[in-house]
Amino acid sequence: MATILQTNLGRCKAAHDMAQAAAMSEKIDILVVSEPNKKITAKEGWFVNDARDIAVKITNRKLVLEKVKREKNFIHLVLPGYHVYAIYVSPNVSLENFKEKIDSVFGDASIQKGGKIIVGDINSKSPMWGAPSADRRGEYVEEWLSQLAWTAMNNGKPTFVRGSSKTHIDVTLVPNTFAKKITDWNIKHENPYTLHGHIYFRVNTKMPTNRGDTGRVSIFDKERFIKDLTDNINASSTGSGTDMYKKALQALQRSKRTEKEKQTTHPYWWSRDVEVARGNYLRARRNYTRMGRRNHGNRNSECEEMRKLGKELKKDN
Repeated sequence: MATILQTNLGRCKAAHDMAQAAAMSEKIDILVVSEPNKKITAKEGWFVNDARDIAVKITNRKLVLEKVKREKNFIHLVLPGYHVYAIYVSPNVSLENFKEKIDSVFGDASIQKGGKIIVGDINSKSPMWGAPSADRRGEYVEEWLSQLAWTAMNNGKPTFVRGSSKTHIDVTLVPNTFAKKITDWNIKHENPYTLHGHIYFRVNTKMPTNRGDTGRVSIFDKERFIKDLTDNINASSTGSGTDMYKKALQALQRSKRTEKEKQTTHPYWWSRDVEVARGNYLRARRNYTRMGRRNHGNRNSECEEMRKLGKELKKDN
């Protein structure tokens, strides 16, 4: 089983930091980002497509990744038994360009064996993933889904929220036959630096781990080594160079111990202050959302409070 987090971070560094913190705390295996920060994803550990508008990071080093294909329009991850495609389509491209990008990813996915998942921000609307109606882009994607017998795993909740404007533009698309493998699809608007939510879901397939990786690390005890070696030398003042070499090796082996590797759930910069500020921001956001739903209360003051707490969180980060 693997857990995936997908989102759009609008090139923002602070949004990246919060997304990676969420990936660590939720024990995410694959982080998929639309509109990534170029400086951050230029570092080691990120796979970026040719257009530099989609980035993927394997956040679980035990995950077996068979192959990565970085194409112009998408990134293709090959994992045991299934494929993950990450794509982003800008709202500013023409309809013809949009169709070209969609054709490239569905065309490649259609010839692959095993399960397939297409994730990303495609900036199109369709009732299949929660929008009230379909636009021309959404209709084109619907044609592909109908032709290949695919479906959307979205649960109808908006993936992009700007004030009172809510849209459904981030999608998780899979074949009907693979849909039962996708569970716990959920979206959380928990990142104050992006208008897009964090989308989480699980892929329930067997996930082999890298052989020899037991989750334990070897620790060298320097003091134990020196004491053991000194005792052996004092006990045997005579002996050949070979004997002394063997004693040193034996002392080295005895000085090692194994411990379970520590699993960090937060990045190095995480602190109690950041955690409190994040909690305050999320509570303010829930209050703001509830007021909009019930259409009462001083929503402007709640909006101002939410923005204020968001700025405080940025200072702590």
